[in-house]
Amino acid sequence: MFGLKNKYTQLYMFGDYTGRRIKLTVPKFQTPRAQTTQYGVSGFIPPGSSSGAVPTSWNLDLVFDERSGFIDKIKEFEDKVISHVSQKSTEIFGYFVLEDDIRNNMFNSNIKGVSTMRVKLKSNPVTAVFDCNSSNITPDSWTMGAHANCTVAGIIEPVDIYFMNKTIGVVWVLHQMKIYEEFKGGGCCLFK
Repeated sequence: MFGLKNKYTQLYMFGDYTGRRIKLTVPKFQTPRAQTTQYGVSGFIPPGSSSGAVPTSWNLDLVFDERSGFIDKIKEFEDKVISHVSQKSTEIFGYFVLEDDIRNNMFNSNIKGVSTMRVKLKSNPVTAVFDCNSSNITPDSWTMGAHANCTVAGIIEPVDIYFMNKTIGVVWVLHQMKIYEEFKGGGCCLFK
């Protein structure tokens, strides 16, 4: 188990790199909390699939304060995955692959840009969603754009490593999300 604590955030990682389950959380009232991008929930249907034949994959992009250290810990975890895949590359691919080759040519990081992380939303059962009063507001299903411009905290977990079309990546799932505030900018001036 390792953790991170500084003046910007407090991060706990439950588990370790020895095969036990790992979950990450940004605790309540720690700042900055993750903030979803302006787009909210987004759905992806693989190209060429007919409607309903393949279930939509739902995602949420979370933006973190760069000073929090959260993204650095995710990158540290990804480096461990890359190192492990390199060590096992002969078994996986039939030939040895260097860590740098995996990192630069094969690895699809969940970190997008400097401080944004893409996480997968569960569909069955749906990721649990709570409002600022801790009331359960979990939807029956996801809709495009839901929870846009919200400040949130959540519990995420790496649940899988995928190998697809010469690409490697980690699947991070958001188990629970608490919405602290939602930006409502219409109808009034926001500054004096």
